Amino acid sequence: MEKKSIEKLWEIIELALGDDFVHGMPHIKNVHKNFELFKKDYSKEEIDEKFINLLEYAVILHDIGRPLGFKNHGFAGVKFLMTFFSEDLSSIKKEDLIYVYHAIEHHCKGLKEEKKTAKTNKDKCLGLLVLFDHMDAIGKRGILRAIKSKSSEIPFLPKENENISRIKKLLEAYNKDEEIDEMKYKEMKESSIIEHLTYNLCVTFNIQNKVEYLLRSKIKKEIQKRLKFMEEYIRINLELLD
Repeated sequence: MEKKSIEKLWEIIELALGDDFVHGMPHIKNVHKNFELFKKDYSKEEIDEKFINLLEYAVILHDIGRPLGFKNHGFAGVKFLMTFFSEDLSSIKKEDLIYVYHAIEHHCKGLKEEKKTAKTNKDKCLGLLVLFDHMDAIGKRGILRAIKSKSSEIPFLPKENENISRIKKLLEAYNKDEEIDEMKYKEMKESSIIEHLTYNLCVTFNIQNKVEYLLRSKIKKEIQKRLKFMEEYIRINLELLD
């Protein structure tokens, strides 16, 4: 991507999101760092430079609809871009812009459950964006983001035995490399911080599986490092309940 184009995008995002730790510029910059790590070492048989440029647009702009509210902020972001920033994106062909808009609109929901692997360019763009986004929800920073955003709304530790059993069940599935039903366990995000983190751990594993054939060693190692840290953190906190 041209230097002027990317500088303009960062200006737009800074104005829209500010410096909020959880979903402002710090988050976007970290998602972009994940993209940069991928860019250094990716499957050139599956992805070309043009695709990488389009993916970068999606990465930088994916949360631009966030100030309009969390619910459906992907859809709101696309409408916002089409209404106010079409000129800034005029260098992208319409048929290519579809990939960017699709990724932004659906990044909260991710790939459909039935799609075990992202094969089309549209799904690749969405799947990779969702992975880079979720990488900021695991590891040390992921834990800090969860605590900062949820500590005033939900307890840190689960209170009911049923909730504790559910965490252990998901950790067992994770260690067996089994994917979870994301919709079935989505309520965990609003039950306790530790359940929220457990859900993020398992969902990130699900997402990685869908795009793994596009990844190479550098980003795989980073993902595994963050997942391992998160799992250990969850287990240490569970021991406090025994």
